[in-house]
Amino acid sequence: MLITGVVAVVLWALQSRHGLNIQLVYAYATATPIWFLTDLVRLRLFPTPEGQPWSRVRGTKIFILTSIVLGFIIGTVIGDWYAGWSTFDLWRYAPQKLAGYVVLCVSISAAFIVFYYQQNRLQIAERQATESKLQLLQSQLEPHMLFNTLANLRALIDLDAVRAQAMLDRLIDYLRATLGASRVTTHALALEFDRLDDYLALMQVRMGERLRYSLSLPDELHATPCPALLLQPLVENAVLHGLEPSAQGGEVRVAAEQVGQQLILTVTDTGLGFDGASNAGFGLTQIRERLQTLHGSFASVTIAPHTPNGTVVTITLPLSTDQSILNHCRVRSYVQSSYR
Repeated sequence: MLITGVVAVVLWALQSRHGLNIQLVYAYATATPIWFLTDLVRLRLFPTPEGQPWSRVRGTKIFILTSIVLGFIIGTVIGDWYAGWSTFDLWRYAPQKLAGYVVLCVSISAAFIVFYYQQNRLQIAERQATESKLQLLQSQLEPHMLFNTLANLRALIDLDAVRAQAMLDRLIDYLRATLGASRVTTHALALEFDRLDDYLALMQVRMGERLRYSLSLPDELHATPCPALLLQPLVENAVLHGLEPSAQGGEVRVAAEQVGQQLILTVTDTGLGFDGASNAGFGLTQIRERLQTLHGSFASVTIAPHTPNGTVVTITLPLSTDQSILNHCRVRSYVQSSYR
């Protein structure tokens, strides 16, 4: 709308035949139908394929060109009517000027098409780069957790073979369930909590009564999209750095809740307490990078002491309302549950 006004002012300044008000009517009466046809009507007739700027079929291109010509005709008729002239006087008495207007109209429309097409292509490339970065960050997390678990299992084999076997069985279940989650960037929040349950049960085999845990996930949030393995490093840090060094052990509590249009995830432990140095640890660094890539300033991670002892980490991220993502997560949740 702004650029249409600028074009009208420029055309008015280049000729004296029309007043500015008349030129504005011509410009907006031409631009509005073109926008309506090429944007709204086009999306109805030629739905945009997933991840592409628009449908590449020939019919889409023909429809866009036809819409531009039709918009010019509509604008001319309305402009002539507003100015009180006989319709299409310009067509009969000034064909060269008419051709210039048509070329100008098509050129401006083509410039808009090229600009927004390239902008959309850039957005697609940025999204693909983001997904690649998330896969890289996630691949760094998987061996980090796995190596720690295998080291613990090796130490337990010499101390208690029966418990080591039970721990190995839990590890197999965990890896089987995590395999699907490690290949995607987003899955259902219920799947995230399932992975935490597997991991904490695995750690409970080794630590016994020194480790207690609870997971709180409301039913209405089960299918909510969540970055895959987002909470894993926080729970791992709580166990390995908060509870395991303590002779009394402690409890890990993981909870999810919806506050307005935000999803609040908290990991609380009653271990040795808050350590400012852990703020720069691998787990928190990895989470912050992932959330920055996915949500920018709309997501945050905070770490603080828990009273009377322990640490609480809070993740805040926007609550997704994308129905296609929700349906995708529900399907994954069903398939994953069936597989297990």
